[in-house]
Amino acid sequence: MMRRTVLSLAALLLAVSLWADVPWKSKPYMDWSEEVARKILNDSPWAKETRVDATWRSPASGSSGSGGAAIPGAAGARGRTGADTSAGGPTTGSGAASVDSTGSREVSGAPSIPQAIFVVRWGSSLTMRQAIARLSLLRGAPEAGVKKLLEQQFAEYQVVVTGQDMTPFAEAEEKDLQEKSFLQAKRSKLRLSPSHVEIARSPDGKRVISVSFFFPKTTPSGEPTLGPEEKGVEFTAPVRKNSLKCSFDLQKMSGPQGRDL
Repeated sequence: MMRRTVLSLAALLLAVSLWADVPWKSKPYMDWSEEVARKILNDSPWAKETRVDATWRSPASGSSGSGGAAIPGAAGARGRTGADTSAGGPTTGSGAASVDSTGSREVSGAPSIPQAIFVVRWGSSLTMRQAIARLSLLRGAPEAGVKKLLEQQFAEYQVVVTGQDMTPFAEAEEKDLQEKSFLQAKRSKLRLSPSHVEIARSPDGKRVISVSFFFPKTTPSGEPTLGPEEKGVEFTAPVRKNSLKCSFDLQKMSGPQGRDL
């Protein structure tokens, strides 16, 4: 029993030590490499990759949208955030299914189902905006625009959905997305509906770049919607006849100054 306790304690201390040394806590954002900035944008507590059955594609297409969607770092007056997304990672689905190299999900006895890859980011986070700022500067963006992005104050939480194949959002109405999307708090069970949704499009209006969902930080009575005791939330948004779902561990979403939402 004593040996098991010692081993458990050692493992816990090692995990704490490794977590304390993550780049977004141990280094100023101006010292982050491009690799570190990309990791924060695509594989960190603030960024979750998820796959959805692409029912809008034909099974023969098999295109997964891998390679990501290039999104400007400091885009939009309301602080839309995004960057290059990468394919890979966990898959969704049930039954005797597997995902091949094209991103299609094969179900025994049925045609392959194409998969669309999305990255969901907590856009109001300062850490997320610092990663975008760093990438933008490394690519030669003007410092003035980057500074404006970092100085922005968010009155609401912002969750941003990006991906290479944003087809299901091209004909979606912001009002419909608002009515069918939500954040579900895991501890308090509080269900938050977005106050509004914004669809960002390319200059010619033909392509959806990202979709931003804004959630209130306080309840009508003035209480925080995601208080310090809240450990995690699940985000849900409609994608045609399917749902995009991912979870955020709020305890891990922390920068040098503490909790960063």
